[in-house]
Parts: sequence; structure tokens; C-alpha cells
Amino acid sequence: MKRITLLLVVLAVLAASPAVAQPSLLKSPTGKVEVSFSLGADGAALYSVTYAGKPVVADSRLGLSLRQAGPLASGFRVLDVKRTSRDERYPLVAGKTPSLSSKSVCDECPLERLTEAPARLRRSYEIPEPRRCLLSQGFLCMGPATRAGCDAACTHRGMPCTGCRGPAETVWDQGVAMIDALAAMAVDLAGFQLPRMAGTFARYTYASSQLDKLRKKVSE
Repeated sequence: MKRITLLLVVLAVLAASPAVAQPSLLKSPTGKVEVSFSLGADGAALYSVTYAGKPVVADSRLGLSLRQAGPLASGFRVLDVKRTSRDERYPLVAGKTPSLSSKSVCDECPLERLTEAPARLRRSYEIPEPRRCLLSQGFLCMGPATRAGCDAACTHRGMPCTGCRGPAETVWDQGVAMIDALAAMAVDLAGFQLPRMAGTFARYTYASSQLDKLRKKVSE
């Protein structure tokens, strides 16, 4: 919706005869992000984006495809350019102070916990046995290392937890805690390379993960 609104605002200052105009720049408050709007030789509306002087998005066309009138993508000219600056503030809606659970998703999960090691690791598309712990069946479920508060919505429906609520309160690193949980169940991780571990066990916390630091040291 934002893209469509931006497109309509840009096209609102364009009319239907070809002409090449000087680019119009839109800068962020810090001046690092610059969005440039211009017209091509055929009157096509173009935009580009740079960050700290480095190109992020090269010249890209703007346009609309109308069902009855056909494409509206070229033959424009700039009629007028208006500039303004705003500093708007919005009050926060009053609400409850959020509270975080000190438990893990496993503590909320209704599935039967088992202690035996799974015979093999299983893919997410495989169908699990009902009412049995997904991790003990070999599914990579992040429940032991993930903060509770979701009522174990995924595992309750037979889907492994992916760890989207972040590390549990007693966990200092979600990815390392998950590897520890699998090792405690004697799960064979020989086929797991470090990049795959990081992508699987720290998909939501990778920026602060110890696995990222370890990966960087290994690659040095």
C-alpha cells in the first residue's frame, strides 16, 4: 500500500508530454539516505536510492498498468515540485505493561515429553506422531531454548517451534542452548555444518548470536 501511495504521489506531478527534467532529491533527516526522482529520455518516471553516497537501487521505472487505459509508464513531464519539512509526534495508545514469561515453550507444550534419543533427524514436511514430543521424534523443535508466552501454538498443532519469541529467560544464547539440548539427547549433529546450525538455531537472534562470532573466527 505504501508503494502504491508513493507511486501516485510521484505521478501526480507528472503530465503527458515527454521532456527530460533535472532530478528531484528527497533526503532523510540525517542526509544519508537519498531518493532521486527523474525522467528518462522517453519521459519515463525513474527513481534511485543511495545510502551514504553508495548506490542501493539503480534507476528503476515507475508506472501503472490500468486495466482499461493500458500502461501509464512514459511520456511524462514535471509540472511542479513542492518541498516541505515536518516534525510530527503521535501519543502512544495507553495499554497494559507487557510481561515476559520465565518459562520455555516446552513448559507450555501439551505433548508428552520423552527422554530417548530420536533414531534420526526428520524433515519438517514429515508427519509427526500425535501427542508425542516433536523433538524426541527427531524434529528440530526450538522449544527448549525459546521463551514461553505463546501457549505453544505451533507444537500444539504439530509444527516444530522455530524460536520466534527469542531465548528463554535462563538461556544466554538461543542457538547454543539448542545445540546443548540436542547433545543432551545424544542427537548426531555430524551432518550439520556451522552455517546451517546458525541459520536453523539462531534465525531470529543471529545478529547477537555466539554462533555468528564462532563462524567469523572459523572463516578467518
